[in-house]
Amino acid sequence: MTEPTVPGPSAPSTGRSKKQRIRATFRLLKALVTDERVPSPVRWLIGVSLAVKAVPFPDFGIDEVGLLLAFGLLPTIYRKRFAEIRADLRAQEAEAMANDE
Repeated sequence: MTEPTVPGPSAPSTGRSKKQRIRATFRLLKALVTDERVPSPVRWLIGVSLAVKAVPFPDFGIDEVGLLLAFGLLPTIYRKRFAEIRADLRAQEAEAMANDE
């Protein structure tokens, strides 16, 4: 059985490919933008930063600053909510992996 791929503290030798880590990161971002437990200004910050990143024009690093700010707030100020969302996402992924087997 393989380990869930949601980003977070893990052993350094998980054997996950770069592609799996990127997909897991985007699943986490999607969960953070859509989850009602995250305050709406932080959800907007993440959503706008991702939208700016997707648009092909020079953004002068605004999207990276927004994501860094959001991910600075989540593990510090909103630590409990962030941990709950990550745990829920890991449980969903583990359940999906169990159903596939």
